[in-house]
Amino acid sequence: MPRRIFIAIKPDDFITKDVRAMQEQLAFLPVHWIPIENLHVTLIPPWKPTNYEKDLETFNSLRIKQPSAPLTFTSVKFFKPKNMLWAVGQNPEIIAPVIENLRNVFNFAKDEREYLMHITLAKHVAAELNIPEVKTHWQFIPTELTLFETVRTKDETQYKTLSTISLT
Repeated sequence: MPRRIFIAIKPDDFITKDVRAMQEQLAFLPVHWIPIENLHVTLIPPWKPTNYEKDLETFNSLRIKQPSAPLTFTSVKFFKPKNMLWAVGQNPEIIAPVIENLRNVFNFAKDEREYLMHITLAKHVAAELNIPEVKTHWQFIPTELTLFETVRTKDETQYKTLSTISLT
């Protein structure tokens, strides 16, 4: 089976603690909660590398400047078209230069879809739940980028950390 890798940012401890508390309070909901260790903000969506070692080497050699302002997530809302619960961010232009740099380095075409900064919190959310939007104020300045591999089993999807680099 071909590998699928992607580039993302892991949220800070403050956000993961809030998400863990949310999962504990709402554990009764019939949803598939994303494991805390799998939480991330995708920058470059999954691709199947033609040369895995080269892509890993390229990632490890990156020198990307840290954003000067925090990434901000203002609400948790139900995204009905995909039956997912997301923490939705504001001001994705803060991370846009990082995404553009990554696209250039890996020679990826610009995605035609508008970038929506988010963290997936739960999947397989039943549409009839009608989960109301909840305001949040989560902020953090990312300090690292992570290259993940998507590992699927018959029961679940996990994200294996392949490499992490510091933002300079």
